[in-house]
This record gives sequence, C-alpha cells and structure tokens, in this order.
Amino acid sequence: MTQFFHEQLLTGDSVDNIPGVEGIGPVKAKKILKDKNLIEQFESILETYKIHYKKDYRNRVEVMGKMLYLLKKENDNWTINYWKGFIKHV
Repeated sequence: MTQFFHEQLLTGDSVDNIPGVEGIGPVKAKKILKDKNLIEQFESILETYKIHYKKDYRNRVEVMGKMLYLLKKENDNWTINYWKGFIKHV
C-alpha cells in the first residue's frame, strides 16, 4: 500500500481530481521510486517536488498527502511530520 501511495504522491489521482507533479505519470513515478526503501522513496518524492515547486514544495507534498490519505483511511490524518527524524528535508 505504501508503494502505491508514494506513486500517487507523484502522479496524483485523476479520478478524485487530485493533482500530482506536472509531467509525472505512472512510468516516471515507478522509475523515481525503483529499488529504494521507504525512506529513500520519500526523500525522492520530496526532491521531485522541490525541483518542480521550489519554495512551496513542502506545503504541496503535505496537501497532496493529506488528500490522498483521507481517501484511503477516513479516520486517520496523514502528516509529513511523520517523517521528521528520518529525513533531513522535513
């Protein structure tokens, strides 16, 4: 499930009208995440957002993650802060 969630952070979800990173579809997302553990995947996601959205990247990841996560688990609230202590960019 986490792999799919990470892919959606990059691609978005067109069915639910949630944008991802412009120009990144399933093939590019899989390439970005390939052969990485969960921490390395999330670091790559942050780096991809940072390249595309500069100063606003952290907020965009937070918003997209919350929207995608709310669709998966109604009563849970995803937050980028989960990754504090694991990843230096958070």
